[in-house]
Amino acid sequence: KKGFLVVIVTNAEAPRFLKNLTNCGINARHIDFTLASSHGHRHTIGDLARLESSPRFLVSPSRKPEPKYLHLLTDELRKRDVLPEECVFFGDTMTDARTALATRSYFGPICYGSHSLNTSEWRRELREIKMSGEKTIGTPVSLADAYELVIDFNAQLPV
Repeated sequence: KKGFLVVIVTNAEAPRFLKNLTNCGINARHIDFTLASSHGHRHTIGDLARLESSPRFLVSPSRKPEPKYLHLLTDELRKRDVLPEECVFFGDTMTDARTALATRSYFGPICYGSHSLNTSEWRRELREIKMSGEKTIGTPVSLADAYELVIDFNAQLPV
């Protein structure tokens, strides 16, 4: 309703991914497209996406933040007239932060899932990969708070 593009970018195994979405109250009607990995011998969301006929499911044989994966992501964003530099990438792992850094997106740390770091750990880890404070929005928040953070952030951008 607010005109935001919502994208799921995941390396997660399918059962965990689907459970997490359901627990957050997110379903397919909220998502513009999903980019998932299909890797290893585990059943991934990418494997399930192959069963979908919808172009909203994209599958990469590589994992984030590998270049092939990032190329698929940035190409799909550009098809929708969205520059990666205009995006906020929320994530609960340093892999997510590295993906945001590689695409020059903003990054919003999330305290969610088994990989989440606390605030001081996030700050230290982000400094180590040289992610500048200008490209990091907020302090670690819950996934439920991410929407409000995007609304506040968007209101501060120059017109």
